[in-house]
Amino acid sequence: MKNIIIIGSPRSGKSSLANLLVDQYGYQIIRTDTVRKAFHYVFPNLKITSKTAINHKSFKKFIYHFFNMSITYHRNKYPYILESCDITIKDYQEMFETEDTLLCVLGLSDITPQELLANIRKYDTPTDWSAKYYDTYMLDKCKDYISYSKENKALCEKYGFYYFETSRDRSSIFKEIVKNIEKDL
Repeated sequence: MKNIIIIGSPRSGKSSLANLLVDQYGYQIIRTDTVRKAFHYVFPNLKITSKTAINHKSFKKFIYHFFNMSITYHRNKYPYILESCDITIKDYQEMFETEDTLLCVLGLSDITPQELLANIRKYDTPTDWSAKYYDTYMLDKCKDYISYSKENKALCEKYGFYYFETSRDRSSIFKEIVKNIEKDL
């Protein structure tokens, strides 16, 4: 089975899709959110945060090596999913793209900031990072996520990568994603 890299904006369904693939196919997951938080607590001097990681070359290099070493260590016995909002399409092209790896980009480009905020609030749990922020702050973040998703969608069209719009009817979209992944496995 091929390894899968799932990237996209925050709140686009990356973790939910990764969990679905784990349940169906037995993938192992590397979540860059978790790695980033560990770096932040252990090495605060490196200043790797949710705001800086996407531009932090050393962090991305670490993720690349951690991902590849995990695959090599298990001798491809267990396929991996790398789930990240810190890895970009350019990073994938420069570091991660191989014949044994699929890229799946999730996005929120076909929704208004107000609709996105309503969706986020609908599914927020007390442990979600977004639950602790006021709506005015989150509305600005929603605008950023939509803009980032539109950029990713254009890049996917340009380079022929899978882009999946997850702003509406995620369960149907996830079924479509699984079908596309099964063709390439």
